[in-house]
Amino acid sequence: MPTRSDQPIVQADMMVRPARKRDVAVAALFVAALFALTVVGARWGNRPGPAIPPFIPIAATFWGAADLLTAFLLFTQFSVNGIRAFAYLGGAYGYAGLLTIPYVAFFPGLFPDSTPSTSQISVWLWLVWHIVFPLVIGGYRLYDSGFRRRFLDGKRIRSGLRFALFCVAVGAALTAAIIIPWDTRLPVLYANGTFAPVWIGALTPLVFVLNAGAAILIVGFWRKPRLLQLWLAIALAASALDGLINAFVTTRYTWNWYLSKFETLLTATILMSVLLLEVGALYRRLGTMAIVDPLTGLRNRRSFDEYAQWTLGQRRRTELALLVLDVDCFKQYNDRYGHAAGDVALQQVAAVLRSSLLRSVDLAARYGGEEFVVLLPDATADGAREVAERIRRRVQALAIAHDGSQVAPVVTVSLGVAHAVASDGVDVDQLFAQADRALYSAKEHRNATVVAESIEAPSAPAST
Repeated sequence: MPTRSDQPIVQADMMVRPARKRDVAVAALFVAALFALTVVGARWGNRPGPAIPPFIPIAATFWGAADLLTAFLLFTQFSVNGIRAFAYLGGAYGYAGLLTIPYVAFFPGLFPDSTPSTSQISVWLWLVWHIVFPLVIGGYRLYDSGFRRRFLDGKRIRSGLRFALFCVAVGAALTAAIIIPWDTRLPVLYANGTFAPVWIGALTPLVFVLNAGAAILIVGFWRKPRLLQLWLAIALAASALDGLINAFVTTRYTWNWYLSKFETLLTATILMSVLLLEVGALYRRLGTMAIVDPLTGLRNRRSFDEYAQWTLGQRRRTELALLVLDVDCFKQYNDRYGHAAGDVALQQVAAVLRSSLLRSVDLAARYGGEEFVVLLPDATADGAREVAERIRRRVQALAIAHDGSQVAPVVTVSLGVAHAVASDGVDVDQLFAQADRALYSAKEHRNATVVAESIEAPSAPAST
């Protein structure tokens, strides 16, 4: 049995989350626009454009780096959750990214000492990765239609990751080792500045069919696609249209040739962009988890302490109030109604706190268990008492039945209020201790509010 540390950490969100109607609409609009652009390029784009030799190294660097970054993100997902689809997809993108290196290195005319004997290498490398890419992805789709297969322990995940990286490196190296030395023995696809008929009439249509077929397999027509499947299908659609436009390219540096390289770039960057957006969303969720109590949705204790310290550090503050609230007889409530009902009661109390604070600078937090705190910057003692009483009355008005209470037949709360004047020199611990003592006094009676005597901190002496 795997140990706890070997268990996968998280289930991939975009792998299981269905695509929304808006996602599908955006994807459909994107494909429609790209298809229209491809049709225009096929019909009118076969005209000479500016010959820009640096275009290929620049564009290929972008799409090669994007492929490798996408592969890295996918392999990272696999290492975290063990879903095999991420390893296969990462392998497909990593293979294409690695082949970009010899593609640029042997691109004809790019370097002054390049010879005609290497004129076939780049075009064959482009062809191979545009064929292998959909075969790997479509083949995995047939093997695992729901993208659900996964490894369930960390050792198998690590072994699978090492094997996938090994296959990518060896596959790219073997492809380059076969094409580069055999360049002069392979069928001629590009010669004397033009593409051969077999390229235009057979090979580029094959690229279109394979990529379009893989896109259809990935997205499916019989059920709503998941978010990852949708955008992976869009990347395959861009690759398919890349093959389609190349069927109308007769030579390099025409407008439709430039369009084909743009579509190659789209194939590499679409999924990368979605994955990066998911990473950003993950950081936002982690940030929220770090400051929010998951049960009540209020700030948690750490966040409250940081906000209180920051508030006390603002020298312009002249008054500050702190409320400490405790649900009366809450242990008896849990014993009688169960912890699930207790959680619901805490959520209702938290809702009262949110609705009772009328200023954006006021902050409520769950401090632990059934205890809550409220910070009221620039509040007088009377104003803090008014807020505390508003909270107490509203909680009682919820009329949450509590037969085990020694105070009332409904859930009630007790509140202690501390107030400080001239906040420079008053620390959070001092303020909290004062409010806690007031709460102790309130709990002697329960369903009550007690305001402690204001803390008078000495102000800084005036300069002369």
